Amino acid sequence: MMADLTSGIVRILDSNREIAGTGFVVAENLAVTCAHVIPAAAQPKDGQAGADVELVFRAGGGRALAAVVPEWFRPAEAEDVAFLQLREPLPEGVRPLSLGSSGGASGHLFQTFGFPSASPEEGIGGKGDILGETLMQGMRVLQLSSHQITTGFSGAPVFDTATSRVVGMVNAIAPQDGYGRLAETAFMIPAETLRLICPRLVLSDIQPYLGLSAFKEHDAEFFFGRKREVRRLFDSLRREPRFLAVLGPSGSGKSSVVQAGLIPELRKGGLPGSDRWGIITARPGEKPLRNLEAAGLAGAESGLVEAARSWLERNPEETRLVLILDQFEELFATASIVDAAEFLSQLSSLLEADLPLTMMLIMRDDFFSRLGREAPPDLFEWIQRGFVHISATLEEGEIAEIIEGPAQKVGLQFEEGLVDVVVRDVLSGGERAGRSTVLPLLEFALTQLWMRCREGYLTHEAYSSIGGVTGSLTQWADQAYQSLAQEGLGDAARRVLTELVSLGDERQGIPDSRRRRSLGDFGADPAGRDAAGKVIKRLADARLVATSFGQKNDIETVKIIHDTLIWEWGRLRGWLQEDREFLYWRGEIEKRARKWEEVSNDKYKLFRKYLPSGEKIIPQLFSVFMEELLRDRVPTVRFINFFGSLTTPFYSSRRQESSMNEFTSGYLLHGPELYKAGIYWEMRRKELGQPITDYIIASGVHYLEERGKKVFPIFPLGP
Repeated sequence: MMADLTSGIVRILDSNREIAGTGFVVAENLAVTCAHVIPAAAQPKDGQAGADVELVFRAGGGRALAAVVPEWFRPAEAEDVAFLQLREPLPEGVRPLSLGSSGGASGHLFQTFGFPSASPEEGIGGKGDILGETLMQGMRVLQLSSHQITTGFSGAPVFDTATSRVVGMVNAIAPQDGYGRLAETAFMIPAETLRLICPRLVLSDIQPYLGLSAFKEHDAEFFFGRKREVRRLFDSLRREPRFLAVLGPSGSGKSSVVQAGLIPELRKGGLPGSDRWGIITARPGEKPLRNLEAAGLAGAESGLVEAARSWLERNPEETRLVLILDQFEELFATASIVDAAEFLSQLSSLLEADLPLTMMLIMRDDFFSRLGREAPPDLFEWIQRGFVHISATLEEGEIAEIIEGPAQKVGLQFEEGLVDVVVRDVLSGGERAGRSTVLPLLEFALTQLWMRCREGYLTHEAYSSIGGVTGSLTQWADQAYQSLAQEGLGDAARRVLTELVSLGDERQGIPDSRRRRSLGDFGADPAGRDAAGKVIKRLADARLVATSFGQKNDIETVKIIHDTLIWEWGRLRGWLQEDREFLYWRGEIEKRARKWEEVSNDKYKLFRKYLPSGEKIIPQLFSVFMEELLRDRVPTVRFINFFGSLTTPFYSSRRQESSMNEFTSGYLLHGPELYKAGIYWEMRRKELGQPITDYIIASGVHYLEERGKKVFPIFPLGP
C-alpha cells in the first residue's frame, strides 16, 4: 500500500532549502539517498563529515538534520550512495522500510514515491516494471520502466509489490534519444549494494521464513527440504514435456514446489533448452480466460490456441510457452458452470494444437473427482499421463533442512538442541504428524520464532513462548482479534473474515477455502467502510490476510493468507458454523446476480426453481438487499427487486392487503435505525428501478430481529 511506503520517505533539501531529491529511512536514525543529491558542502572530505543536511519527513511533515556518514558514502561516479545519520530519534509515524533481495525481481511490478518539480513538497507516487539487470559506469543496476519517474525521484525506494520489500533505490533516468525513445526508462541501485556499503543493514534484516505465504520464484534462496518432490516433477516432464498436473492436499506445498523449486531450475536449463522457455503463471478465479489475459497471454478471451500462437510469434527468442495454472480448484469453486466448461474445452484444444507448449495445473486433490467429471476426455487423458501427487509424508532430514536452511542463509543460529525439539514436535503433532500438510504451521511457527530472534540466535525460550508448531497460529490469530475487539472492531473483524471464505460442501468432502474480494466490497456506509479498512490493515500487518493492487484496473483486493487459517483457528471455524446457512444464501444470491446481468433472453429461467420455496429465501433477500443498497451495488439490488416481483403474487393471494399493510408498517416503524434505513431506501428507489415489495421488507425486518442482526449488522447509518 502507498501509505506504508510513504511512512519512511524523506525529502532532501539543498543549501537553498529547495528540493534536491528523495531518500528513505532504512533503520532507526538512519536514512539513505543518492550521493549526487547531497549538497557539495555536506559531502565528506578527507574522511570527515561535511555540513548537516536538512530533510523533511513525508509522514507528518517534521524537519530534521542529518550528517552524511563518511565511511558509507560513495560518490556519484562510483556507487552513488549516501547514508545519513539523523541527529534526533525518528518522529512519531515514521518507520524504516524493510529491504529485500533484488534477485528474481525482474518482471515484477513496483511502486515508488518522489518529489518532482510538478509537486516538490507533497510529492507523487509512481509505478512500473522492473525489467532486469544491466551495468552503468561498470556498476550493477536494474533497469526500470515507468511513466512517472523523473528528476526529483533520485533516492526514492523501489518497492517490489510481489515481495512487499524495497529492493533498490532510484538513481538515474535515461535521456530521450533522437527518435523519442527511452523517455520512460530509469535505473535503480539494488538493495544488495546498499547492504555491502552499510554493515548495519545485515542479512538478518531479511525475513527468511514466509509465514503462511506460498514460496514464489524470488523466494528460491530460502526454499529448502523439497528436493525429492522437485526431482519427481522433473522426471515427469522428461517423460511428458507437454503436460504436468501437480496435486496434493492444501498445505502440502504444491505451489511452492513448482514456483520456488521447479521454475528456477528450468530457468537454469534443468531440461534441454528450458532456459529459453517463456513462463506465464495465472490463477483461474471467476473469469479464467480474463485472468490469463491479465497475466500476460494477450487475446486469451478470444481463444487460447490463437493467443498462444500469437505469443510465440511475438517472442521468437522463447522456444516454448509454459502456462502454469495455479490453484486450479478455483475454477470449480468460483467460476460459473458455463465459464468452467468453456475453459476446460479450450485447454483441451490448446494441448492438441501443434504448438511448442507446456501446460501445468496445480490443484488440491479433493477436487480431483470434480475435475474427472467435468474435464473433456482428451484433457483427462493428458492429466493421467502427466500426473504427480505430492508426497503425504516428510522425512526427518527434510524437516530439519526446512528448519535450518533459511536461518543459515542469513547467518542466524539455533540454540543447541532446538532444531531437534522442533523436528520432534512436527513428527508428533497429532493428526498432521510427519505429514506434508503440517508445513504451513511449521513455517508460521518459524516466522514467529524469527521475529523473537536475539543477537542472531533463535532460542528455546522464544519457541516455548509462541506455543510451538501446533499452537503458534491460533495464539497469534487470537491475539490479533483480541486487539481489534478491545478497540470495538470485533464485529467488523468477524464480518471481514467470514466474507473472505468460500463455503465448501461437506457432502462432497470439499472443505471451506479462502476467496479474494475487493476492498470496496466491505462496509455498507462510511462508518462501516472505515471500520473494515482498519480491520484489513491490522490483519494485513499481522500477516493473517494479504492485500494486492491490480495495476491494470486500479482495484485493491484482499484474501486470507492461507486455507490453514480457516481450518486451524477455532474462533473462525465457530463463526462459519454459526453463520453457514446465511452465508451460503448470500453467496448464491451474488452468483445469481452476476448471472442475471449476463443473460439477455428469458431472465425468468433463473428464478423459477426458487418460487415454491420463496418463504425460505425472502428474509435473506431482505438482509442482502439492504446492505447492497447502502453500498450502491446496483446489479444485486435489481436482481432482488426482480425476484421480489415474481414472488409477490404468490404471497398476495394468501394474505389480505389490509393485514399486509398492518404487518409491514408494524415492523418498518420499529426503532429509529430501521426508520432511517427506510428513508434512505425511499430516496434511492427511483434510481434503482422497480421497487422492492412490501412483503420482502416486512419479512426481512422480522428475520433481522430474530437473528439479532448478528451476521450483517448494516445499521445504524450514522448519527
